[in-house]
Amino acid sequence: MIQIVTHLLGDGAVDEQRAVYSVVKDWWHSMISALLDTSRKYKIRALHRLLIAEKRVKELLGEDFLQSNMRTDFTVKVARVVITALKRYAGCLTWQVVTTEDEKIQSKVIDLTKPDALAKIRARYEKLSDMAKRKEFCQVALGWMQGILAKKLNKEVQQPDLEGGDLIVFNYGVKMADAVPRSQVDAMATPEPIEVAQFERQLQDFSDMWLGRDRPDDGLSTALSLFEGDNIEEMRKVFFTDSEDIGVERFAKMTEEDLHVYLGIPSGIPAVFRKYTADDPESIPLGNSGTETFEGAEEVGLSWHQEVWLAAMVGLSVNSAQAEVEGIHHTEEGLEKAPMAIREKWGTNPGIALLDEVGLGKTMEAIAGIGLLQTLHKVKRDWKPESGLDKLPACIRTAETFGGRAAGIPDAPHLIVVPTNLIDQWASELRRFMNPKAVDLIVVSTNAKKWQSDMRRLVASPQPMYRRVVLITHKIVQRMFSIEKLEIVANEVQYEPRLRYQLPRHTVFGYSWGSIWVDELISHSHRSGAWFPHYHPFENSTFSRILNIECHCIRAVRGQMPLVH
Repeated sequence: MIQIVTHLLGDGAVDEQRAVYSVVKDWWHSMISALLDTSRKYKIRALHRLLIAEKRVKELLGEDFLQSNMRTDFTVKVARVVITALKRYAGCLTWQVVTTEDEKIQSKVIDLTKPDALAKIRARYEKLSDMAKRKEFCQVALGWMQGILAKKLNKEVQQPDLEGGDLIVFNYGVKMADAVPRSQVDAMATPEPIEVAQFERQLQDFSDMWLGRDRPDDGLSTALSLFEGDNIEEMRKVFFTDSEDIGVERFAKMTEEDLHVYLGIPSGIPAVFRKYTADDPESIPLGNSGTETFEGAEEVGLSWHQEVWLAAMVGLSVNSAQAEVEGIHHTEEGLEKAPMAIREKWGTNPGIALLDEVGLGKTMEAIAGIGLLQTLHKVKRDWKPESGLDKLPACIRTAETFGGRAAGIPDAPHLIVVPTNLIDQWASELRRFMNPKAVDLIVVSTNAKKWQSDMRRLVASPQPMYRRVVLITHKIVQRMFSIEKLEIVANEVQYEPRLRYQLPRHTVFGYSWGSIWVDELISHSHRSGAWFPHYHPFENSTFSRILNIECHCIRAVRGQMPLVH
């Protein structure tokens, strides 16, 4: 233990006899306990959602569809519903780990041209562990449905772009479908050509998002590219810094009560939060807004270090940095319709990197950050100058601007960009903590055909703009940029795009955002992740330039442990 502790915390964690200080031991044990508890709860919720999705798929396809039995009411429409259920299923697989024995079994590729191929596929599947079966379930089910459709039409159905193990297992599913009796397939309703095309598009869409690899492009047709930057290396150094908190020094001596007053949240949570919730959002009674308790309810609260994060976040956002936004295609007209970042010249406002350790509630801190901005916007909007500054929360009482914007926190929606495998978890946590009667959550579809309707939902929401939250994946941002590149890019200079003032409204680029939150951006290895080459549309936000030339780093968790030196 001593070697691990000194490696992580430095020699200040041990005394002259090289024994670990008791305060460090207590912190260490509490950290491990918190991580294990968080992991356990996440796995329980993920497994619950996974089993629900698996049950739904088997209800639609038949409990024993992999044993060559097909439901008599199976249609292409049903297949499309199955793909939707598989998206939920795939989002719960991140914690599933295969065994060494599974890897050995999976490494042996079965020759599908051999007469005994089907028997070998079934025998192989039975040998896999439950986790390995779950990891392959999507590919097998998709292949099976494509195989059934091809058999019904007596022709090839467009196969999704897959490679490696995904393609191998997908083809095993196709082979399983080939064993379904012809009489069952003939009894299936013949699909219309448009239904087949819709199925093929949805199948490809699913494969792009969950199974396939990113398609190669020219380096500009991506919204989230990778490039070497000194700044992220500095962030990594800060992340691994031993010693005190980062960016929260001025709040370190505040009590929870002090922070509540400072932030203007007397109850300890943002006004848009539920008062009561459940560990599993699925168990919250339908229609319950969280203001009243229910069986199994838990009271929502923030820990001290999370409240310190909120205080530091607001403090860093209240600045007046302005500069010309580079990379924008300027014209004499249209500026009034440009995103707010261009009008307000938010080009040099740095982002904020939240560096709290794993398992200590960064997702909750981000959600609380949005909730606090929403709460403060309403407080400032309703405030009357004649009532005096003391009626405002201290965190914004003397602030002349917010992100250089004299009007303060904007009446604009908030955008959250997350990895594909975390979107269901984020949606679940947002619904778990935010009052559904106070906040409208729009989850952007992985289907490009639905982007326009998703953006219409954003505009048509009955909630005020600042109470609308949009959740989208990194890959969808990439695809939006790639598909709409001609509408977004005016020209290119030195391989970097110059973006138009007015951007397509059926994409996230065409809107002004009150804040933008990017999950797991620092986790990109080798070539560090950053919003390049088209990060400028995302300068609609004080928080957008996560990896700008200057970056505010915050780590509040260490305030709970008095380090010994």
